[in-house]
Amino acid sequence: MQKSRIEWTDYTANPIKGVCKMGCNYCYAIKMYKRFKWDTDVTYDYKAFYGLEKLTSGSKIFVCSTHDMFGSWIPPVWIEDIISRARLFPWLIFIYLTKNPQNTWQYKYPKNVWLGVTVENQEQTWRIKTLLQPEIKASLKFVSFEPLQSQINFNPVDYLTGEKVSWIIIGSETGNRKEKIVPLQSWITHLLEQQADTPAFLKNNLNYIGYDLHQEYPEQRRV
Repeated sequence: MQKSRIEWTDYTANPIKGVCKMGCNYCYAIKMYKRFKWDTDVTYDYKAFYGLEKLTSGSKIFVCSTHDMFGSWIPPVWIEDIISRARLFPWLIFIYLTKNPQNTWQYKYPKNVWLGVTVENQEQTWRIKTLLQPEIKASLKFVSFEPLQSQINFNPVDYLTGEKVSWIIIGSETGNRKEKIVPLQSWITHLLEQQADTPAFLKNNLNYIGYDLHQEYPEQRRV
């Protein structure tokens, strides 16, 4: 576990090692594995959680910032062990972010878990609809529009189920990849117009858009 440079969290913990099999072309983790010649095999390292007992109440831990913990290739016993850490430390906030919400419904999450999905473009908005299904029992659900790659239409509330998005994150792709897509200001404005009263966190890499980057947290920031 280490102090994080990601603005919306305090720490990152990466118990799942190796290259994520999602194969996203913008993935910074893959670049790190290539650069430092790390072992690409997918393994589990429980020692990544060492030090949780030293953190102050309300600290936010982004778990698996370099992997998708709900990927179909991840053994359920690993996921259960990760969730058990949140149960052991109810005064901390554990943040899980996935592109595979269809694999999240069978787990029971304590109240100090924030469960979110990544949505880069309109084609991926099915992840929001899946996340908002009542079968997924997370007390706080959020969406990360990062890297934002197109204009997106979404509804923060599923009026059939009453489930809602409690937080959104908006950000651009990090790094200087040749094919990098830089979000247009109109895309960001469009997301904010749809958010209703949902707290929004605009990352610092959007500072080119020319207006205040408000960085809000959901009401359950403290547990």
